[in-house]
Amino acid sequence: MFSSFWKLGSWGEKKVFVRGLVNTRPVRRRRKMISEAEENFKKSQGHDYFLKTINGNRIKVCRLLFINTLGLGEDSLKRWMKETDFSTGHNSSTSNSDTSSQSLSIVETKRVKSQETRRSIERKQVTETVMTWLSSIPKVPSHYCRASSNMRYVDNEFISKNNMYKIFKNWCIDEQKKAAHLKLFKTVLIAERIAIHKPRKDQCDTCVGHKCGTVSEENYIAHQQKKNPAKKYELPSNFDSIRPGKRVRDPVVVDIRQLKYLPNKEVYFTLDHSEEWTVMPRRRENQKMEIYKEQLYKTQLPISDDKYKHLQELKSVMEMDHHAFYDVLPHQQKKKK
Repeated sequence: MFSSFWKLGSWGEKKVFVRGLVNTRPVRRRRKMISEAEENFKKSQGHDYFLKTINGNRIKVCRLLFINTLGLGEDSLKRWMKETDFSTGHNSSTSNSDTSSQSLSIVETKRVKSQETRRSIERKQVTETVMTWLSSIPKVPSHYCRASSNMRYVDNEFISKNNMYKIFKNWCIDEQKKAAHLKLFKTVLIAERIAIHKPRKDQCDTCVGHKCGTVSEENYIAHQQKKNPAKKYELPSNFDSIRPGKRVRDPVVVDIRQLKYLPNKEVYFTLDHSEEWTVMPRRRENQKMEIYKEQLYKTQLPISDDKYKHLQELKSVMEMDHHAFYDVLPHQQKKKK
């Protein structure tokens, strides 16, 4: 009986199984009441519990044996029987036959299935209401985290998810629609990967400046036009990472001081300007992968004159062997007015 009970697919079917083994009857004997309070809360019905043998015969047992056999909690049993007493409106003590239990089980099965179907339809309707409201809110993808996140962000006018839910409920009142409860609302947000606050590193100076009015519309449009080409661009290698080490306390990316990419797709690095070049100890994802990027510039791009002067000032804290690199950097001299 334990195996048969726990093989049932839903809790509704488990309730029907239990109700078919319990008969409701009037209370046969009462203890002497101690106070008026107990008199007001005295039980009007009792229950008889049965288990079935292999032959299908029902044997009356105590409640403790009943719940231990099925592995059912006592609180669950009391709650289920209370629901039965209120829903059926009759007691089943008039007959202890299997026929009455089977008829009760059939009625309960139909009632439970009807309730589950109604709840399922209602849940689907309120979920569609949430989706309709969310589709009307402007959303944007992550600005810098597209490679690691597919979250979409709503406007910052929402303080929190609870505040967002409050606005949703007001919208439902205006549209005369039934609002979903808060738990379902948050479940839909998680399923649709919709968030409110953007990550800190997601702040673009140009986009934020345009929103604040410090960046012109012309520069903002040019920035947006460059955004799409800058997206799926790939590094001239097929390394999954450029971290020099893998184990704990091994060097990490921020420890790298120089990187060198060769045409043969090999990558070298140093952890100090005075060290010799070391090949990157990372395994390639696919050795047969061919990546070719057209060379955009034939000569090295010049830097501004101010940046050149600042780099010259850094030579005072560098070794003499590295000064030549900064001396030959192409730079644009300021035009004299």
